[in-house]
Amino acid sequence: MLRGMNKQDIFHDFEDFNKFIKILDDSKEKYDFVLYAYCLMTNHVHLLIKQGSEPLETIFKSIGIKYVYYYNLKYKRSGSLFQDRFKSLPVDDDEYFISALRYIHNNPVKASMVSHCGDYQYSSFNDYINNSGITDKSFVNELMSIGEYMRMHGDTDMFTHLETDMFDKTKLTALEAEAIVFNTTNTKSKADLLRLSKDEINRFVPELYKNNLSINQISELLGLTYYNTKKIIENTR
Repeated sequence: MLRGMNKQDIFHDFEDFNKFIKILDDSKEKYDFVLYAYCLMTNHVHLLIKQGSEPLETIFKSIGIKYVYYYNLKYKRSGSLFQDRFKSLPVDDDEYFISALRYIHNNPVKASMVSHCGDYQYSSFNDYINNSGITDKSFVNELMSIGEYMRMHGDTDMFTHLETDMFDKTKLTALEAEAIVFNTTNTKSKADLLRLSKDEINRFVPELYKNNLSINQISELLGLTYYNTKKIIENTR
């Protein structure tokens, strides 16, 4: 996240927003990182990126310098624009990734600027709907269909369930999760799991969740999408 100094506005009109998006796109060509999502608010910016060989400091310093140069020239000012350095949090699994994606795209909704994130012009939400824009879409498209993507962004309960998974559940290792799945489903290999019927899978999912597996672990081991696994669990509550 990048924020304006003292929370001051850093975008004032469409030209400012579009200039930052152009700088972001150019930076993707120059530096080694993957851009999954962005949202430009009036006084701050949210980005969801995968770091490559370049340090985050190098990437954000370049973006900041280019935008501040443009901004100061346009508005006849000098000095800093952004508050301190950028702030970042690591995203270490698919569940947190989905939570971050939804959070970023729903920022304008939370701020009561629009009623739906698809109505906001300066985020990457519609990149996935229209298969356009500057974002890298392959990873999200592997996680969910477009229908699931749209429903997920409108799911008011998403954060509650994700917070339960991330903070209340004891984190199981991959081997521990796999052993519980084999024991619960009476299978011995991942090939056996793939032969389970849809009804069997639907029956096992809630039981595995109660046995402390996260939604992400269940979906990966049973070959489901994250969103479908979550819906199965919700429908049994």
